[in-house]
Amino acid sequence: MKQKFVNPENLLREAGLAPGMKIVDMGCGGGFFTLPAARIVGDQGQVWGVDVLEQALENIVSSARLNHLKNIKTFRCDLDSPGSCQVPELSCDFAMVSKVLPQLKHPNYLVREIYKTLKTGGKVLIVEWKNESTPFGPPQEQRMSQDVAGEHFAKQGFKFLGQVETDKYHYGLVFQK
Repeated sequence: MKQKFVNPENLLREAGLAPGMKIVDMGCGGGFFTLPAARIVGDQGQVWGVDVLEQALENIVSSARLNHLKNIKTFRCDLDSPGSCQVPELSCDFAMVSKVLPQLKHPNYLVREIYKTLKTGGKVLIVEWKNESTPFGPPQEQRMSQDVAGEHFAKQGFKFLGQVETDKYHYGLVFQK
């Protein structure tokens, strides 16, 4: 039977996340992708969870502690404000963005921040709600099409590598710096 919702660990692996990598989860929320990423990269890897909400970051720290994950660091950052993130430049092999782009007034600020943090050859996985009517999720006018999301990354110089299979409600795109 086909899975009904996104499996974060499978999706991250399919997009190329591997043991020992350094990843930034931009707009990490409560850690839906952050915690599985920490398990994948292992003790030799590093995960940076970035979000504007302090409570979300505190929840990740607590969950990491409960799950004995010592490779997660969190940073509070307004993704709509250029240069506000503390993730070191050229430090990441992989970046993750899930259900964040349509919420931003200036998505290009986030795309530039991701570009800054990624090493040459680094990958970024984008997961967003499909721009169609679904039984749940945000209203359709608050969603971003695959084409528009892709344009933001292409304009910054990212190369489109392909799509990853998510579920029937979301799309997944992989780009490379």
